[in-house]
Amino acid sequence: MFVNVSSFLRHYVPFFKNKADDLLQNVRFINKRLDEIIKRRRQTIENTPLNEPLTNDMLTSLITANTSRDVNHTKTVGGEALNRPMTDTEIRGIIFDGFLGGTDTTANTISFVTYYLAHNQDVKKKLIEEIDRIFQGLRLCPGRKLAMIELVCLIALFYRKYEIDLVDMNAPLKVINGGVTACGELLTKIKHRK
Repeated sequence: MFVNVSSFLRHYVPFFKNKADDLLQNVRFINKRLDEIIKRRRQTIENTPLNEPLTNDMLTSLITANTSRDVNHTKTVGGEALNRPMTDTEIRGIIFDGFLGGTDTTANTISFVTYYLAHNQDVKKKLIEEIDRIFQGLRLCPGRKLAMIELVCLIALFYRKYEIDLVDMNAPLKVINGGVTACGELLTKIKHRK
């Protein structure tokens, strides 16, 4: 929010300066904690023998990208191959972005998908058939194509294990329009699938 406040106010007016200083102190604290977490995980990866599998999570995937431990040996950005591992600063930025934007976007996407599937039973049936065919009771970890696969797996997990329907099929989707369109409320009935 301080992006819209002039630098003069942020630096010289006590109220704004105190708020800006507090915000910067919080960001420094978060960066320090994330750096410690990344450093500890790097040490764990370095101390794990090459013949032993690593944990399959986002942080490990980011640290091992473009190294001998990478499960996807070629990473590209805009069609160009990346030939170097990510720095701790780059990894910290990705993790921080996940904290800032990850929960709202995921919650909204799941809400909109749930609403769409509830109103399109043929699509929901096809989704469940595909989930049953692909996953067949096995837990697959989505480490390779992290961003999209994690969301797809989360939705698949929901619909594989649960029947999810709207409480009121005739109720409109309640959205909040601001800088981003977000789901304001979506009442659902959830029960275990048989």
